[in-house]
Amino acid sequence: MLSCAGYSLAAIRWLAVVPPQNILSRRQFFKILALSAIFCFSVVCGNTSLRYLPVSFNQAIGATTPFFTAIFAFLITFKKETAEVYLSLLPVVFGIVVASNSEPLFHLFGFLVCVGSTAGRALKSVVQEKARSDKFIVFLLAGNATVAYLVNLTNFLVTKHTSALTLQVLGNAKAAVAAVVSVMIFRNPVTVMGITGFAVTVMGVVLYSEAKKRSKATAH
Repeated sequence: MLSCAGYSLAAIRWLAVVPPQNILSRRQFFKILALSAIFCFSVVCGNTSLRYLPVSFNQAIGATTPFFTAIFAFLITFKKETAEVYLSLLPVVFGIVVASNSEPLFHLFGFLVCVGSTAGRALKSVVQEKARSDKFIVFLLAGNATVAYLVNLTNFLVTKHTSALTLQVLGNAKAAVAAVVSVMIFRNPVTVMGITGFAVTVMGVVLYSEAKKRSKATAH
C-alpha cells in the first residue's frame, strides 16, 4: 500500500500520467472505504488459502472470478449479459467442480477461504467498474511492490475502458500460467482429472470471450 501511494504520487505530480482526483463528498469517501475493505478481505483470504492449498489449485479456483463478477454486476449495477454469455460461464464453474473432486491436497477450509477471496476480488472489480529468505530479499520485495502497483493501475484502466467482467476473464490467462509454473516449482501432485477440470474452466473462458464479442456486435 505504501508503494502504491508513493508510485501514485510520482505518477500524478511529476509524470502527469493520470490527473489528480479529490474526494468530493462523504458518500464518495465511503465508497472508497468499502472498496478498500473488500480488497483487504480478498487479499487476506487469498493468502490464508495458500496455507492449505497448492498454488495451482488456488489459481484454478481463482479462474471462477468471472462467474462471481457476473452475479455481483447483476445484483449491484443491474447489468445484464446475454443468455449466451451466462451459458459460457457454466463450464468455468463445472471445471472447478471436477478439479476439486480430484485434487490430492484438497482442504475444505482452504477451499472455502479461496472461494471467499475469489468472490471478494469479483466484488472489488464491480465496485471499481515465494519471497525467499536470502540477501536479495529487499530487491524481491521492491520488485513485488512495483509489480503490485502496476497491476492495480492496469486493473483500473482495463476496467475503465472495458468492463469488470472482461477484466476478470483476462486475468484467467495469468491463472493458467501461474498454475503451470507452480507445479514446476513446488512439484505439488496433480491428477489427470484435475488438469481436465482446469482445462474445462479455461475453455469456458474462451467461450465467454467469443460470446462477449458476439453480444457487442449485436448491440452495435
